[in-house]
Amino acid sequence: MARFDSLYTNDGISVLDWHCDYLFVKGLARFVALTVAKAPRATQKTLIGGLAALDAELDWFESHARERDLDLTVASHPACRRYVDFLMAVAYS
Repeated sequence: MARFDSLYTNDGISVLDWHCDYLFVKGLARFVALTVAKAPRATQKTLIGGLAALDAELDWFESHARERDLDLTVASHPACRRYVDFLMAVAYS
């Protein structure tokens, strides 16, 4: 099985970087969604706008991953997973 850090797309993008960026945006979207529910009404509109932007970014990642034949469902790098786990812990605290 090939390691993430040894794989590159045809245009020289590290699969590890690509996957970690995707997972970060996906985790951040979940964090913001949970934060919206806890936020005062005055700040919800800004957070919802940010969530819409993150949704568009996820669409971009998924579209480009399909074009590059990258599997975004593979196991995450431990550092990426820990950061997303941290975001979720903060969101639920």
